[in-house]
Amino acid sequence: MVLSSDNIKTAYHDILSCLIGNGSKDGICGINIVEQFQPEDNCRVAVPRNINAAFLISLSGDKHSRYPAAVEYLEEMENDPL
Repeated sequence: MVLSSDNIKTAYHDILSCLIGNGSKDGICGINIVEQFQPEDNCRVAVPRNINAAFLISLSGDKHSRYPAAVEYLEEMENDPL
């Protein structure tokens, strides 16, 4: 089997989705990343949690139900001086 970059990317996204969940079910590590990603909550404690969750969701690829919101959140945070 020849692995193309698309196949590798798909496998990578699938592995991450399996670990963190895909929005409809928890991942095998027992963490519900969708529950952790609450971009409307911007208190000091929530910001690191949201950045972490958004990062993991974005790594899992555009098939994740919260992918667009996660990418948008990370882009907004890029310009936020905290």
